[in-house]
Amino acid sequence: MSVLVAVDISEERARIVSANAHAPGQIDILSVGSINFNEFNGEQETAEPQEDQAPSTARMLEALRAAASPFIPEEVDHTFAYISGRPVLFETMHLPFKDPKNLGQVVPLQLQDLVPFDVSSVVVDPLPISEGADRRFEILASVLPREDIANSLQRLQQLGIDPEILTTPSSAASGLSVFLGDEDAASCYGLLLIAEDHASLTLVSEGAACVLREFPGPISLEDQTAIRAILQGVHTCIKRFESQTSRSISTLYLQGERSTCERMAGSLNCRTKYIDLSECYSLPANVSSTDANLGWALGLMARELSENKPLVNFRKGDYAYKPLWGNFVAALKEELTWIILAFFFICTWVGTQLYTVHSQLGRIEQGIEEEFRAALPGEPVQRGLEASVLQDKINNIEQQLRGLGSLSSLSPLESLKELSVAVSKDIDITISKINIGDSGLSFSGTVPDYVAVGKLNTALEQRKDRFCEVRVDSRNKEPGTNRIRYQAEVGFCE
Repeated sequence: MSVLVAVDISEERARIVSANAHAPGQIDILSVGSINFNEFNGEQETAEPQEDQAPSTARMLEALRAAASPFIPEEVDHTFAYISGRPVLFETMHLPFKDPKNLGQVVPLQLQDLVPFDVSSVVVDPLPISEGADRRFEILASVLPREDIANSLQRLQQLGIDPEILTTPSSAASGLSVFLGDEDAASCYGLLLIAEDHASLTLVSEGAACVLREFPGPISLEDQTAIRAILQGVHTCIKRFESQTSRSISTLYLQGERSTCERMAGSLNCRTKYIDLSECYSLPANVSSTDANLGWALGLMARELSENKPLVNFRKGDYAYKPLWGNFVAALKEELTWIILAFFFICTWVGTQLYTVHSQLGRIEQGIEEEFRAALPGEPVQRGLEASVLQDKINNIEQQLRGLGSLSSLSPLESLKELSVAVSKDIDITISKINIGDSGLSFSGTVPDYVAVGKLNTALEQRKDRFCEVRVDSRNKEPGTNRIRYQAEVGFCE
């Protein structure tokens, strides 16, 4: 179930319908209302002094919101609106595209060559209708002046309404398709939505709205001039569509005040059928069926009741929908149970990980304590200082070994003995400097040539049981002779 709000916004008034929507045939209307802006603008105009202008505006906004609040539930899932009473330009284009996401950038540029005004003064919404061969898209571009969009959003915000979609009446009328039976929803048909102050035509082909037209009102059976203009416009749109596409409109479906629709249907030169929506929704006790003309609202709400078919949407660029904090709070409340469960499981997982790590650390500390007692029996154990105590003991032992001459398995004399054994008599070598440490020795001198350097390195490496690391580097020649200087470093095996 979703709580939906539909708004018809014009310069003079706003019509608001809220509902609990389950499915196209299960809609519980919560409230139906209308607000006349002129009644509230009059309050502001009575404030003559300049200094009273701001308080007067604040009072007007407060009054507007108070008037709208009975028709808007406290928690709303989605809000949709359309602008009525303003001229909308629709243009069908065929353009090649590899990526339809770029339509918003390219279509306005293409449209500039077709219109006599600067496209920067309007908002263009390109809606892909179909895809042909070679990635050529049929695109329905809807154009509305930026001023009209800004004024409409301002009036909606004065009522405390921030719609996520701001569309046109004819695009909203396309949503009525979901209320047609399978036997009625042919591949090519029309929808004519007749309201009190405007009429909207939508031609649908292969499930997509491919022609949209608006006919401004007011519409009254007594005004035959306005009725004839609408009938002529509908007839012209249908004939043009059929001639350009070679497709025939099988049925024109009408929705609105029934008597008006039936009178107009008799003057249309095509097969017509009235969409009876009375069985699709239930009304609250304070709204009579004669007062409710809800086709426009159900068309807007149908987007959430079916396959989410795309609507023309002028909330782009500077006018893009940015959810308010209230929307965030409402979504948070809706998902509160799942959020609490997720938080519980995260806390449980973190607690389990901390317990596991703490247990592992306890076992490690116990093992260190046992090793400490085994290595130093009788030594008092200071918890957390075992490693530093052991390191102090090792340093003392090393210091004592250095005092004895070496920390390695070879004493200095044994090191010289091993070196003399490793260097055979057939290697002509002189040693001018030798240094013996606790882990190895280094010495330098001269040899006859570079070959002798290699022999010395090989001889030392052959003593792997004593010398684990061997490195012999040749230097330059000894001054005054032809002998080669070398530097050797040997690491003792432990």
